[in-house]
Amino acid sequence: MIPPDYKCKDCDMQGVKLWRGYQSIPIELRCGACTSKHENRTLDLAESDQCAWSVPAIPDLQGAYWGYTSVPAEGVAWWKALPLKLEGEWRDKNDTYRWYPYRIGMDLWLQESKNSEPVRIDTREMKVLLRFKS
Repeated sequence: MIPPDYKCKDCDMQGVKLWRGYQSIPIELRCGACTSKHENRTLDLAESDQCAWSVPAIPDLQGAYWGYTSVPAEGVAWWKALPLKLEGEWRDKNDTYRWYPYRIGMDLWLQESKNSEPVRIDTREMKVLLRFKS
């Protein structure tokens, strides 16, 4: 479950991976695009989950955020399951992710089921996020 206050400080984006400043107070959460602008660096998940001094923002069960080197495996899995953005395409270290209109994405998945899998189905927006194995 995504906490209700887990949204980008700059653009209010919700439902995506967020970053926070490493050991920064107050904690300010930013989406990938806003983190890149804030850090004046390109965010490249194929290289690292960090962007300059910004690290993944992974909430703990007490309403705070895990230290970068202290995140338990289930917290890492939760963050990795979030999409980077709500449209388009991106890569991480292992795979390529791409959003499609629902029907096109499901048809493609059926045709490419050995090389792809649905990661998220958004019934409200009628789109599907597919992961393609590299």
